[in-house]
Order: sequence, then C-alpha cells, then structure tokens
Amino acid sequence: MNKKNNLSYIIKKIEENEYKLCYVENNLQYIKVLKALYLWLCRLSMFQNSVEYQAYFFTGAGFSTFDRVQNSILEYRYGNRPF
Repeated sequence: MNKKNNLSYIIKKIEENEYKLCYVENNLQYIKVLKALYLWLCRLSMFQNSVEYQAYFFTGAGFSTFDRVQNSILEYRYGNRPF
C-alpha cells in the first residue's frame, strides 16, 4: 500500500496540520494550512469503517471537524480574513 494511503500516516498529517493551524501568523499561512488539513481529511474518507473517520466526520452535537474546516474555507473565500 502506498505510504500516503496508510491510515496512520494520514492521521499523523491531520494532527500536524491541526498543530500548525494554532501557530499561523498571517492569512497566507492560514489558508495553506487549512487547505492541507482539508486534503488530508478527504483522504481519510477512504477509511469509512475506522474509528478515526467517525471522530473527524461525525459528532454528537454541533459541527464535526470536517464541517468546521469546510466552513472556515468558505468564510475565507467570502472575504472574512482572520488576520
């Protein structure tokens, strides 16, 4: 199996991007990290039977992590910049 399609590698990349998102300093870094996080979450969707998939894509109440990333990208696209 390809390294980029390995579940543990995908989870590692998601966690790295979540960490990076806390330390961005400008709009360009913010959108790059956010889009990278979105890419890795989309790759995680290949493993729909995994516990990790359930954790990132579903929630008991409110928005899931995937929904929040999508909403943040849409907000950025509509002109609402965090910095």
